[in-house]
Amino acid sequence: MRHWFDSGVAKRIFTVSFPLMGTMVGNLLMMLVDRLCLAHYSQDTLAASGPAVFTSMAIIAFFCSTVGVARSFIAQAHGRSGPSAASREAALGLLLGMACGALLFIAAPLIAMIPQLSSRPAQIVNLESRYMLWAALFGGVMTIDTALSSFFNGVGRTRETLIVGIIGQVIDSIFTVGLVFGKFGLPEMGMTGAAVGTLIGTLSMLACYAVMLPREVWLEVMNIFIARREHLVPQLFFRLRRGVPGGLSAGVDQLGNTAFIWIVAVLGASALAANNVNLTVNYLGIIPIIGLGIGCSILCATAVG
Repeated sequence: MRHWFDSGVAKRIFTVSFPLMGTMVGNLLMMLVDRLCLAHYSQDTLAASGPAVFTSMAIIAFFCSTVGVARSFIAQAHGRSGPSAASREAALGLLLGMACGALLFIAAPLIAMIPQLSSRPAQIVNLESRYMLWAALFGGVMTIDTALSSFFNGVGRTRETLIVGIIGQVIDSIFTVGLVFGKFGLPEMGMTGAAVGTLIGTLSMLACYAVMLPREVWLEVMNIFIARREHLVPQLFFRLRRGVPGGLSAGVDQLGNTAFIWIVAVLGASALAANNVNLTVNYLGIIPIIGLGIGCSILCATAVG
């Protein structure tokens, strides 16, 4: 007789997924700290924060989700052949993440021009442009962070990504509050300070992942350049083709939220302030479930491998 519930499988799903759920809630809190600080700083930053933050996150979501496909390749390799194969896949994922991150860095001036397409007041457009310029930079770092975290997630070591996420979130919150309002001995930078604080937080996560990543992965990165350079572009292009559909899905989903924020922004400051509360409740309900889904996908990919 087949059992409809397997406690061992359920425990494994919980063990892998729960830290991912915590990491995603933490990422949500990083975004909320930005929004709340800017909402309290001035009426202009309140008006600019919603469209700037969500437009930036729509772009960043595309790149991060595209690179995030690496965790499925890593999980399959780990299930099929063990840690050595997972290290090779992690190296390819890291190179893809670095390429996509570099693309965001290069595109930063173009991304900063997006607010100029609107007919909002000049001072609001200027604030949005300054934020989005820095957002492209911390988005590039986030993309590389996603590639680095894919190894730990792919082999089921999700607690380590949770720890790194908590470290980054704490640092981000301290620097965002400090740089927006000029606290803790930091300069008062207003709108720009929120983005710079997030950049510092993501860089701290990058440093943690770089230290924690196994030596074998770094050796594989070197081996790819030295011994398999002629196959590198086809391998990266193959993973890019697999990742772009997921990136487009995440980007379009975030773009829907962005369009809604732009519409609310037209209604004025009161509507934007109320919308902060609505979005918080909405994301707190949805994002943990997404973490559960990612955990299940990792276990499925491992089983397929």
